[in-house]
Amino acid sequence: MNEIDIENAKKALLDFMEKMNSWEINAYSLYKQENGGVEKNSEFTRNSLEEIYKLFLTQRERKTGRLANLHASQFPEYDINLESIESYECMKNKVVLYTNKIDANIKDYITKNKYTLIKKGDSFLLDKKERYSPSNGKWVATHF
Repeated sequence: MNEIDIENAKKALLDFMEKMNSWEINAYSLYKQENGGVEKNSEFTRNSLEEIYKLFLTQRERKTGRLANLHASQFPEYDINLESIESYECMKNKVVLYTNKIDANIKDYITKNKYTLIKKGDSFLLDKKERYSPSNGKWVATHF
C-alpha cells in the first residue's frame, strides 16, 4: 500500500460516514409520527440504505445491523465532526483505520472504533467495524 491508497481508504470511510449521517438525519425525521412514521417510510429508508451499502460496503451477508433492524436516532451514529481518524495499519489488500468518536451527549466520553477496508480495483470498500470495549479489554464486532 502506498500513500495514495491510504488517502483513498480514508476518503472512502469519510464519504461513507457523510452519506450515513445524511441518511440517519433524514430517516429520523421521516420516522416521526407527523411525517408518517416508520410504517409509511420503512421501504424508502431501507432502499436508500441499501444503495449506500452497495456503494461502500463489501457485498456479503450481514445478519445483524441497521438493515436487519432499521433505526435512526436524534444523534446520528456517523458524524465526521465528532469522529476523527487517528491512525492506520496497512496489510496486503487492506487498510485498517482507527478512529476516536466523541459522544454527542457526553463530551468527555470517547469511543474507539476500528474500520477494516478492502481494496477492490482502485477503490476501497468497508468490510468490518469494531469497537474497543474497555471493560473486556479487546475489540468487539459491531454493525454498520
